Amino acid sequence: MRHLSILAVALVLTAAGSAVGQERNPEMAAASEEWLRYYNAGQYDAAIAAGLRRLRLADQLFPGDTLERAEAANTLAMSYHSKRDLANAQLFYERSLAIHEKLGGSAICRTMNSLGDVAYGRLDMASAARLYERALTCFETLRGPADSQTIAALFDLIEAYNY
Repeated sequence: MRHLSILAVALVLTAAGSAVGQERNPEMAAASEEWLRYYNAGQYDAAIAAGLRRLRLADQLFPGDTLERAEAANTLAMSYHSKRDLANAQLFYERSLAIHEKLGGSAICRTMNSLGDVAYGRLDMASAARLYERALTCFETLRGPADSQTIAALFDLIEAYNY
């Protein structure tokens, strides 16, 4: 289920245009496309390098609490997570979450769920369940109980409880 959550986030980012092609800045768009190309190819070391460049660029071009900085931190976290570098994944998911919490929106929910996945990967089921519960409540509030992401968060929570 963990890998499906990460894949779902990548698909959401792609569909929403926040990771590729529809950035407010052509340099960010190119950096996003580079990251996505490496990530989709499973070349996670190259995706991490591209993600770090993208995050530095976002920090320079969009100072403050901006969606670009939050998404750059989130995609970098995804790269670390896919490499099973859970410490760095957690660090960048937390950075992304801190910004998303100020901006609002459903990205808060998916980032909390990703942090739950990191805790699950560390076999810290108490933390995983707590984060999945928060993500589930968030998804239910913003998207409703029948939404596919709400249902996926519920299954993640059940899996953590049943571990």
